[in-house]
Amino acid sequence: MNEFTRRKLQREIRKYHLAKEGLLAIDEKILELEDRKTSIKSLDTSSVPNYGGGSKHEDSLLDIISDLDMLYRNRKYISRSCGIVEKCLNALPKIERSVLLKLYGEKCNIEIVKRHFNYEKSAIYGIANKGLEEFGLLLYGEDWYFLFRNGKFADKITLFLWYYDIGDIEDKEYNTSFL
Repeated sequence: MNEFTRRKLQREIRKYHLAKEGLLAIDEKILELEDRKTSIKSLDTSSVPNYGGGSKHEDSLLDIISDLDMLYRNRKYISRSCGIVEKCLNALPKIERSVLLKLYGEKCNIEIVKRHFNYEKSAIYGIANKGLEEFGLLLYGEDWYFLFRNGKFADKITLFLWYYDIGDIEDKEYNTSFL
């Protein structure tokens, strides 16, 4: 896997981690705005508005409604993108998922990750590399692997054999008419 692809996948994991944190903040902000909206609605708005526009209460109510609309849309978008990444992460083995989230999501120092998992540095990076490759395959599909394998284009038969874990192409004859 080339460096560009590795960094892209690391950013996806970091964005996922931050988005999960952001969802909690959005929910709290929505609750706060809903409370403010209720308190403004309880004010007497039956008075005749001033010439040239509505009252300051009506203006603040419109601001709150537009902020709520924006937050609901953002929450829906972030939830959808988090759901996609979460499905991919959940398909990984538990150790790979945990290492990826610690290293790239939480941005923990390698020494902390080593102590947490009780592995050597090289083993942690090996698990992370394998996890990143599988995560990329799950997130972007076969075409991703085809385009970015070791920074070169992989041939289709190698991709097929690797994906279905059949073996090496050198020692077997395969029908490639489906490619």
